[in-house]
Amino acid sequence: MQIKIVIIGILVACSYLIGEYISKAYTNRHKQVNDLIKILEIMRMDLHFGMYTLEEIFERLSLKKEYFTHKFFMQLKYGLTNNTEKILEDILNDNISILKKETYLQDKEVDEVKNLY
Repeated sequence: MQIKIVIIGILVACSYLIGEYISKAYTNRHKQVNDLIKILEIMRMDLHFGMYTLEEIFERLSLKKEYFTHKFFMQLKYGLTNNTEKILEDILNDNISILKKETYLQDKEVDEVKNLY
């Protein structure tokens, strides 16, 4: 009888820890998707008004440390600045792994970002 109580206690504790982990992962993913939407809106507005070049837009986005994509945009900016012989699609393909490694974004969201360019 005591063994059953101990096992039930362990199951309840494990269920709580798994639920806590899933909850944190979901909230982080939700925050990252919302941040991605904000970033894409900023890019759309900057491109729509034509006030900035792509390098300047990527630099402005890389300076926003509160967003999870600042490293990604920093690499895009350096890629455009240093590699004049590469096109944007090649630079994007080289750096898309940063989004896959460091975020909770799924492949379909990363592919959506990739298709924008």
